[in-house]
Amino acid sequence: MSRPERKAHNSHVSRGKQATEEVNTGNKELKQTEEDEEDPFDTRIKKSGCADLHYALLDCMDKHKDWRKCQEHVQAFKTCIDEKKKNFNKS
Repeated sequence: MSRPERKAHNSHVSRGKQATEEVNTGNKELKQTEEDEEDPFDTRIKKSGCADLHYALLDCMDKHKDWRKCQEHVQAFKTCIDEKKKNFNKS
């Protein structure tokens, strides 16, 4: 009887969905999930202190599908980031 072929499959999906790595090892299937690991970009946004404005901008973009209709949100987020950078550089 031949041994089952070992197969590795990496599935990387868009942010917000769970990415899994499956390895078939004969009768045993192992899964590693990345749900506990936060996206580095999301971590930086949260640490910036501007996360609420960022998520409001994303909601606007999702609703209108046109960044030009979200300029108020773009400017508010930009102002927040610029202020945080300015305060960071002072310290």
